[in-house]
Amino acid sequence: GYVYDSFNKNADCSNIPLEGVVIRLDSLPDVFAVTDENGYFKLEDVPAPDFYVYIDASKVTNVPEGTQYASLGKAFHSVPGQEIQLEMDGEPFDVYLPLMAAGDIVELSETEDTDVGLGEASLAFLQSEFPDIDPEIWEQTQVTFVAGSATDDEGNAATQAIIVPVDPQRLPAPLPPGSEPGLVISIQAGNENGFNREAGGGATNFDVPAPVTFPNLEGLEPGEKSLIWTFNHDAGDWEIIGTGTVSEDGKSMVSDEGVGIRAPGWHFANPGVPHEEMPERDACDDIGSSGLNALRQS
Repeated sequence: GYVYDSFNKNADCSNIPLEGVVIRLDSLPDVFAVTDENGYFKLEDVPAPDFYVYIDASKVTNVPEGTQYASLGKAFHSVPGQEIQLEMDGEPFDVYLPLMAAGDIVELSETEDTDVGLGEASLAFLQSEFPDIDPEIWEQTQVTFVAGSATDDEGNAATQAIIVPVDPQRLPAPLPPGSEPGLVISIQAGNENGFNREAGGGATNFDVPAPVTFPNLEGLEPGEKSLIWTFNHDAGDWEIIGTGTVSEDGKSMVSDEGVGIRAPGWHFANPGVPHEEMPERDACDDIGSSGLNALRQS
């Protein structure tokens, strides 16, 4: 398979490959591969039909100063005796990882719940990509981390968190059929070692579901419901974690009582019908330049 930058592209609209990404099997740590200058990797002698990997982007080369790429765990599929490209539900796909700005990281309180929204770099990026949308709309995005609830596999509580936007067409796996979200967010939690599991950081679970608020990009009426989706990296598929309700002012969609984010990763809200308010964007539209510049300026 191939690993690329999630939101940024080259000036000619081609993908930006990520070199130096380590893909390692959870159950067989000696089985791993490292992406080359084309973002290509090949895993050999893997179990079948399913196995789990950790995609470690902490050593990616040529990363803009003050940024890092997200790392994640994921289920891969294989066919005994065959060499196959990564696929999900029979469809080939590439792995895309978002770039995160250090300035957007929020410190989590040990004793009080912490609200985390999109940081300055992420807001600048969205404003540059969607200039026709009121920038205040994106500020509706928020996740409430219950104190001490984001933990790693050993039970250590996360001390930092970040939310970044991700291109809906460039995710770790294809979207569920019929879903057309206007905004997909990647939620990461970690500690002073970063958000990488291999480096001693990286939360894997939220003991208490984290309430989430999305901007009402679909233009739903106050009181209307929307589904909240998450990519379950353990199961290797998208799943619905509950519903949310549009606020009285119509600006946001707030997760219903008891509904929340259960683990770091990719999430979106979608009523199940095409949204109307998101403007069309050119296939390339100088994504690479605007995205990287927004990060650098922040």
